[in-house]
Amino acid sequence: MNDTEALELPWTLECADALALAAGGRVLVAGGATRALLRLLVQQLGTEGQVLVLEPHRRRAEALARESGRVVQIAVREPGPDSQRGLYDGVLACPLQAGEETAAALAALCVHALRPGGRLAVDLPGRPMSESLVRAWQRAARPGDPAPPEGPVPDTVRAAFAGVGLRGVEVTAVSSLVRADAESLAELALEHFAWPEERRQDLALTLVEGFHTTQVVEVPFVLTRVRGMR
Repeated sequence: MNDTEALELPWTLECADALALAAGGRVLVAGGATRALLRLLVQQLGTEGQVLVLEPHRRRAEALARESGRVVQIAVREPGPDSQRGLYDGVLACPLQAGEETAAALAALCVHALRPGGRLAVDLPGRPMSESLVRAWQRAARPGDPAPPEGPVPDTVRAAFAGVGLRGVEVTAVSSLVRADAESLAELALEHFAWPEERRQDLALTLVEGFHTTQVVEVPFVLTRVRGMR
């Protein structure tokens, strides 16, 4: 089981609800897909719906493929425009890793992929996404380790989605509580943020010190939320 299945990330399901999908609709998922999210989308769309998931990492794509079938299709490639313009009723994206260029790329994808009136639901990691994880990362890091993860600031996201042909765009900073223990957060850092695999336990122990427990706790995550339509 990968980390995004071990952890319940509530904003992914909130993104699906924000699209207000009708049965038989078409949805493009361009980052942050989990099996729980795909099950919810299938439930909302019914057997005549269509979900296309863009996932560039083959191992994650193979894990998601357990939910593939008539409704869900997995494409192992980076999110980006293709030849199918204006096909989708909704675009959903909630990548755990995102830089300043990610917001602009997702805005362009929404313009390309959405039909007129189609909705977008994008949740990007904040800066920082998790203060608990960043503090532990900084304490456990060694010279040469990657920098702790952080997403684009809301003003950058707002600028990326402005003036590109989308309507009613709202960009807000939100906080979401994730129930997690130190081991699952360390696994998330390893899977998505290039923390060195051989020192996973170092990060987990540092998180335990910060939490003062090995048990599950509620960890605040900060997101930049984008809602709008084509």
